[in-house]
Amino acid sequence: MPSKKNLKILVVDDQKDMQKIVQSSLKMLGYINIVTANNGRAALDVLDNQNIDLIICDWNMPVMTGIEFLEKAREQDKYKGTPFLMLTTEGFKENVTLAIEKGVTDYLVKPLVPAVLEKKLNEILGHQDEHSIQKNPLLQ
Repeated sequence: MPSKKNLKILVVDDQKDMQKIVQSSLKMLGYINIVTANNGRAALDVLDNQNIDLIICDWNMPVMTGIEFLEKAREQDKYKGTPFLMLTTEGFKENVTLAIEKGVTDYLVKPLVPAVLEKKLNEILGHQDEHSIQKNPLLQ
């Protein structure tokens, strides 16, 4: 897995404000190579044209939902094992179960808390940063 600076992350959300929040949180955590898409269809275009190392995706979007995008991404050999974090307001057990069945790596319910995002990313990517925001007492 590339280092944080080289890791290419795709953020998929139809809400521009949410895209900005996720991007800001990722940058605060040291991830700088971030691309965005407004829906699953646009995200598929990104997957076709770029090498993506991690996907963070909303569930409810027009054109193509996050779960539909997850299914399409997992159909591609190149993205079968790519870490996929579903970031959504859909916290119902049935939705979590469906996402797991479709191949999601992990699930995070909004609102986004940077320390929780960091914990999830560390679990997904299997690394810890000794300068973690989780260790910053001002953010506890």
